[in-house]
Amino acid sequence: MEKMTVIRGLKSLALLFSLAGTLAFAQAKSGTTYVSSIDQSLTIRKLVILPFNDNVSSIYGKPVTERALETQKRLHLWEAEQVEGSVDTGSPKAVQAFLKAQKAEALLIGSILKGPESIQMVVSILSAMDGRVLYQARRIDIKGFNTEDILKEFDSLHQELINQVPFRGLVLSRRGQE
Repeated sequence: MEKMTVIRGLKSLALLFSLAGTLAFAQAKSGTTYVSSIDQSLTIRKLVILPFNDNVSSIYGKPVTERALETQKRLHLWEAEQVEGSVDTGSPKAVQAFLKAQKAEALLIGSILKGPESIQMVVSILSAMDGRVLYQARRIDIKGFNTEDILKEFDSLHQELINQVPFRGLVLSRRGQE
């Protein structure tokens, strides 16, 4: 009697696993996937870059903006494009409208402030979902004033910023990917 119960239990378990596998296969084939609102807000497919601001007539801003675009294209994380113009980054609605017009999920901005003894640099990624800063990296008290020194600091700062982005901006586990 006990042996029969164990055998029935094993058969039921095998049937359950078989059905679960078939259901999972059917769901993967049908293309039905679940994407949470949090995943959507963290997903970046296209990033637009605004010219970096500085307080020295774009002496630092222009080469750092160019480096930002080169770096983004070299990394192949997201589609990247530099756009001219400006947006009020203090207004989430303005950022959302700007990114919607650009058909982008994120905006890369930066500012470089030269003081009498050092430079401060802030690089931020703003989200199209809420128009606010999603990730940010900053350096204060940069001692070198040479453009090459600033570009090296930007490279380091940019890597720090990218390292903050989970899943490199694209959550694959809930999209039927392995």
